[in-house]
Amino acid sequence: MASPLTGLVEVVSRPLFRAARVDRVDDLTPRVRLASFTVAGLAPGSWRPGDKVQVRMAGLTTRTYTPLEREGGADGFRIVGFVHGDGPGARWVRALEPGVEVAVFGPRRSVDCSHLKGRVVVVGDETSVGLAAAVAGVEGATVETVFEATDPDDVRVPAERLGLVVEEVVPRQGGGAHLPALADLVAQHLAGADATLVISGDAATVAAVRRHLKDTGLRPVRTLAKAYWAEGRRGLD
Repeated sequence: MASPLTGLVEVVSRPLFRAARVDRVDDLTPRVRLASFTVAGLAPGSWRPGDKVQVRMAGLTTRTYTPLEREGGADGFRIVGFVHGDGPGARWVRALEPGVEVAVFGPRRSVDCSHLKGRVVVVGDETSVGLAAAVAGVEGATVETVFEATDPDDVRVPAERLGLVVEEVVPRQGGGAHLPALADLVAQHLAGADATLVISGDAATVAAVRRHLKDTGLRPVRTLAKAYWAEGRRGLD
């Protein structure tokens, strides 16, 4: 039974969310789904590239995604859902099907990529494909990508579906053994002409890449960083 406090929070928070209907779900790989939502009153282009949308699941649980404009310009957005483990987010993504209604909060500010110009090196993992696609859609930005993934198809397939070219995918290894190679690839992409770094995904990866760049003296024109998740932790945004 829900506690009185939980019930009160649900009543207070309900007006902050709006209804969204699932119109289409495509299984891109066994672990990645591309879902399209219609959201009443949400006009195309009403958010900036890199903004976030929070989806309400059971109780007070939410998960955060990067919204992408729908094909055809209809009201609403698309999200890339990565199924990993058996947590609330994974169960929610697995259960998506046309006709399902969900409650969403946003889109609202997260990583403002709307102003990016020139070379942009985007670094991330399976949870970063939406952000990478959002950056690639910014007029005047030329995107280069470096990803880590357990299965490269979980990055390449959804990225290609969204019109994004993936240059590098480093296989993930236990204990972060792959991180030096990943950080070195990022440094290679940042060397030479001025470039902006946009990095997201695993908090350990974000920290390792930034530390490597500091140690090697490489300084991007600008760095936009956002840890989406960390092993053993909940609630990262």
